[in-house]
Amino acid sequence: MKNPSKAGKYDSIAQRKLSDETIYRVTDYLYKHDQNFSKVIILNLFAIYSSIFDLNVEEDIIYGNENMKINNKVILSTLRDIKEDDRLIVAWG
Repeated sequence: MKNPSKAGKYDSIAQRKLSDETIYRVTDYLYKHDQNFSKVIILNLFAIYSSIFDLNVEEDIIYGNENMKINNKVILSTLRDIKEDDRLIVAWG
């Protein structure tokens, strides 16, 4: 999900919300494999919002901002809310 800044934006021409391709693939996979999830929560590991993701980004841009602290709090809070019978899928790539 290298472009979270565009996910969830409204396309006024198509009259629908746009989704990141990775989000579509994850939800499509779960739907097609009849997993019957009541909800899917997708979190980004890094809080970088850009239309172009550069793997050579300086570390202070990733770690030296408030977005990363907020992002980490959201991840930890979400993990704390996981119940024993919940399924957790961790992926990156």
